[in-house]
Amino acid sequence: MLTFNGDLFNLPAGPVSFAIGGEYDAPRFTRDRDALNNTFETIGSVDGQSFRVNRDVWGVYEEVRVPFTSPTWNFPGFYSLEVDFAEREEWGSSNTSTVLVPFQPAAHTRYNAQKPKVSVRWQPLDPKYIGALTLRGSYTEAFHAPTLGELTPAGTQDFPSVVDPFTVHKSHRIQDSRPGGGTHCWKPVPASGSGV
Repeated sequence: MLTFNGDLFNLPAGPVSFAIGGEYDAPRFTRDRDALNNTFETIGSVDGQSFRVNRDVWGVYEEVRVPFTSPTWNFPGFYSLEVDFAEREEWGSSNTSTVLVPFQPAAHTRYNAQKPKVSVRWQPLDPKYIGALTLRGSYTEAFHAPTLGELTPAGTQDFPSVVDPFTVHKSHRIQDSRPGGGTHCWKPVPASGSGV
């Protein structure tokens, strides 16, 4: 991974900052199984076909932070306001090996994903009045490239596990994720002469 960052130029509210970078990744996955496993003729073991799959991924990202107001202005309602613009782009190519039963030829696929992110950080008032109240919001788009195991057409035969529903831990929950969102943060200012 390679990253460059710094300030581009100054605005009245402060410097416009940037970051730009790139990376390369080349994951490989090979599964060599014996002849009986490849033909699904064993008993009591996990059978599956041998396969090879690889991926080459090149990615670049850019980010620019623009301050619109700053504490030096002491502008009511907009003590500090900054917006962050970011984008990530990835180019990838994947190769899978031939699978014999049922016959699946070797495949080569490509993808290109370009996703933006915009975030806002806003402090409406000077922290000396109500504490450091900060509001944040963002809009994000994302993508998920299939894993190497998902790319291969090779089959696998497995035995289902048996689970006793009365001994399952209640802490296992489905995780959910939603794009965008916002947060707030408030740090109250203690009254003068008070102690904790």
